[in-house]
Amino acid sequence: MFGQFVKCTLQIVLFLSYPSLKLKYILYKFLVIVMIRIINGTILFVMTDTIMKSIQDKIVDYSNKKDMAIFPLPRKSVLVGGCFDVFHFGHWKFLTAAKKQGNNLIIALESDRFIKRVKKRNPIHNQKQRALILASLFLVDKVVCLPDFKDEQEYFDLVLKTKPHIVAVTKGDNKLMNKKRQAEIIGAKVVVVMENIKRLSSYSIININLNNNVIVNNPVNIRRPIGNGITTLT
Repeated sequence: MFGQFVKCTLQIVLFLSYPSLKLKYILYKFLVIVMIRIINGTILFVMTDTIMKSIQDKIVDYSNKKDMAIFPLPRKSVLVGGCFDVFHFGHWKFLTAAKKQGNNLIIALESDRFIKRVKKRNPIHNQKQRALILASLFLVDKVVCLPDFKDEQEYFDLVLKTKPHIVAVTKGDNKLMNKKRQAEIIGAKVVVVMENIKRLSSYSIININLNNNVIVNNPVNIRRPIGNGITTLT
């Protein structure tokens, strides 16, 4: 592609030695436009590649010792945890509130197996996809992809390795006491950064979408009145 462009350019340059002034001006203008577009395209490609690399660099594999060697991070770190499947406004608000507590926001991201075992459903997005979504947020500094943790000791080891200054939670966190004990041992503290937003959770969003999908894509399942007004599935 580039070789063909160079060949055409040389042909134009040779031709420019002979044509009229008006044609020469048109050809010069065309050549400048083509060069500008190539330069802009190259710059855009480099910028996109740089952005994607910066996103990938935020993602850490907990099982990889080399990846985990970056911890503890410099300056004040805040640790949060969760599945973030599917990501919604409540998640964004929680992460924004957590980020305000320090300089670095670290997300401990639960595994696909954890979602299947604890949430009793298949993940909408797999862990890699969820990690990319979270890492693309400017307020997130690191996303630690966890294996399938099954006991509190494994979460305690996570806290020991990441050494956060703050563990951010929502009001009513059912693991609050465990998190406080873990934080106290490393001299950190647990901070409640917000309350749960009513009627806004991944569970409710998934159910709403499933119900809408039944109505839109499977009209045979819509309840319709018959005869005396009794509804049934048709």
